[in-house]
Amino acid sequence: MSIKPRQELREYQQKMKQATFTFFTNPNNKRLMVVSPTGTGKTTFFSSMVEDHVRCGERVLLTVHRIELVDQIVERLGQFGIASGVIAAGYPEAYEHPVQVGMVQSGERLRNAQPDWIYVDECHHSTAGSYQKLLTMFPESKLVGVTATPVRLDGKGFDDTYQQMINLYPIDYFFSNGFLVPPRHYFCANIKIEDLKETGLGDYDIAAMAKHMMQSKLIANVVESYRKYASGRKAVVFACNVEHSKSLANQFNELGIPAAHLDGQMDKTERKGIIRRYRKGELLVLTNYDIISEGFDVPDIEAVILARRTKSLSNYVQSVGRCLRPDKANGKTHGIVLDCVGQWLEHGFAGINYNWTLSGDLDEIIEPVLKTRLFKREGRKTKAVLELPEELLDVELIQLTEEMKRLASFETFLHKYSSRGGRFGETGYQKLTNAQVLKALDDYSDFLTLQGIELLHVEQEYLISRLAQYNIILPNAFWNIRFKIAV
Repeated sequence: MSIKPRQELREYQQKMKQATFTFFTNPNNKRLMVVSPTGTGKTTFFSSMVEDHVRCGERVLLTVHRIELVDQIVERLGQFGIASGVIAAGYPEAYEHPVQVGMVQSGERLRNAQPDWIYVDECHHSTAGSYQKLLTMFPESKLVGVTATPVRLDGKGFDDTYQQMINLYPIDYFFSNGFLVPPRHYFCANIKIEDLKETGLGDYDIAAMAKHMMQSKLIANVVESYRKYASGRKAVVFACNVEHSKSLANQFNELGIPAAHLDGQMDKTERKGIIRRYRKGELLVLTNYDIISEGFDVPDIEAVILARRTKSLSNYVQSVGRCLRPDKANGKTHGIVLDCVGQWLEHGFAGINYNWTLSGDLDEIIEPVLKTRLFKREGRKTKAVLELPEELLDVELIQLTEEMKRLASFETFLHKYSSRGGRFGETGYQKLTNAQVLKALDDYSDFLTLQGIELLHVEQEYLISRLAQYNIILPNAFWNIRFKIAV
């Protein structure tokens, strides 16, 4: 196996590292969560941290919950000159190394690590019983959890496990600085929510959803969406279950698109062989069930196809993040999200800045979705999405352009003056007085002026349409006086 050159830390990774060590200068601080988006080098960040621990003569245990992550971390540690042992079934023991990479499922065997520091990769799982048992084993060890998605399906938080969260940079920072590529999110199917059943565990019933999605027209829709929007590009498909994943792979292959299926029950050697062929470009499409959403690192993935709907925000964000890694060698400028299940209706667009909190308050986390109106383009005009999502079939959802973000700020100003302060769409939100609407418009004008931004025509069109909903029509002279309008 060839050894990849060591990765130097980027500026944001250095600042994450500095903030982490600063937290632990307080002797009362023992447990920290570090948050950074998928694809921004969390493995590199904590490998550099481990390098410093080893230099100080300290022992470290890095824990994961998927076997695929073990080799990836061992390889990255090697790039920092760190030899590590592995505590997992099928690996030889090497406890003489001060650094151990362990499967959390290894249970009592993890005691042999005797760590001063414990790192938990994908730590949104760290409230699980296996992790809690591990932390009980080593109550004096310092804990660093890293994740891109600090949220749980049950809505409970992490403040019973971690004392503080460090989340230095929103995802916009990584888009604007070229560390991630922005997504293009396409709405490719109209799934009736009443056709999906929920379980007592809070998510959709997988068996019922698979039965629904196995309809030939929906199988065909997934493949046709790929051919229409991502033909010839490397893609990953997230399926409902194993049978659904295999059916999708078969359909791709029948149409001459080289594809293969992956799931967690497959032989490890077979899985590695399929992934190797995918990395080499022999396969264009990987269909999978519950195996690629976390820690799967192939930078040249260009498209993610959502063929399974989930109530798990973590699963959604992890999934779409697979196509956001940059691949400058091949000129990749954006990722493609083909939404074949209306997932955007549940969690918003790919690439939204969520308000991650240690408390896990879903209302607070999802606030950017509630405050951001959804848009579509028709010709040269931009329109707000209406309540009927089927009107958006086969169009690109536009959200991550600068003018869209600014218009979301206008909606926030409107929301602030709502007589009831309710969420968008509630009847109380429509009870704004004309004076309040105009005040929100003034706030927006001041907001743009302070940043030296000219009002684009697409923004003006949107503002005019929104004011018209309150029967407010302003003369051209008003716009020319109050706003600096781009030519």
